Amino acid sequence: MSVINIPLICYVLKASIRDKLILSLIVLFLAASSLSFFIGGSATAEPDAAVLTFIANSARFIGVLSLILFTVFYVRRAYETHDIEYLLSRPVTRIHFIIAHLLALSLLSLLFTIVISAGLTLFASHILNIDGFILWSVSLGLEFMIIAYAAFFFSMTLSSAVSGTMATLAAYVLARMSGQVLAIIDSGSQGGSYILSKIMEAASVIVPRFDLFSQSSWLIYGPDASIGLLFFVIHGGLFLFLIACASIFDLQLKEF
Repeated sequence: MSVINIPLICYVLKASIRDKLILSLIVLFLAASSLSFFIGGSATAEPDAAVLTFIANSARFIGVLSLILFTVFYVRRAYETHDIEYLLSRPVTRIHFIIAHLLALSLLSLLFTIVISAGLTLFASHILNIDGFILWSVSLGLEFMIIAYAAFFFSMTLSSAVSGTMATLAAYVLARMSGQVLAIIDSGSQGGSYILSKIMEAASVIVPRFDLFSQSSWLIYGPDASIGLLFFVIHGGLFLFLIACASIFDLQLKEF
C-alpha cells in the first residue's frame, strides 16, 4: 500500500474548493491591500514601505486565520457526518489517513504562499528586496504549514470546533509572542513570578519561534545575516514532524 494516498489528498482539496477557500483568500487579500494603500498612503516617511508592511502583515494574518478555520471545521464536520469512520473502514491505515491529510494541508499552505507572494510582487515589485522576499516567502510557507498542522491536531483532539479554533489561535499568539516572553524572563523584569517564568520557559521548548518568521523588514531591507534559510527549514521541519507524530499517536488511541 502506498504511503501517499492520492484520492484522500484530492478529497481534502475538493473540500477546500467546495468551501471556496482560495477564492475567499484572494478576495480578502485584495480588500486588505486596498485598505493598506489607503492607510500607508498617509505616511509622511517612506509611504511605499508602509504600504508593503501593511499588506504583508495583513496577508499573513488572513492566511493563518483562513487555514485554521477551514481545517478545524473540516475535521469537525467529518466527525459529525461520520466521514472519518467511513474513510478508515476503507483500505486506509490510520497513519496513511493522517499523512494524506497533512500533505493536503501542506499543499494548501503552499498555494496560500504562492497567492500572497504573487500579490506582493504585483503591488510592490519596485520596492521588494529579492533575497529578503525569498526568505520571507519560505518562512511564511512553513508558518502556514505549522499552524495548519496544529489546527488539524487540535481539531482531532478536541470535540468542539470552537475549542479547536481557540486553542490553535492561542498557540499561534503564544508562538508570535515567544521572543518577547523569553526576553522579559531573561531581563528578570517579570515581577518575581518564578513559577510562571519557569512555565513559560518550558512552554518555549514546544512552541515555534514565529516571531522570527516572515519579518516584514526583510521585504524592504533584506534578510538578517544571523538568520538563514537553513534555520527555518530545520526549525519548521522539526515542529512539523512533532505535530505529525502527535496526531498519529492521538488517532491510534481513538476507538470508533
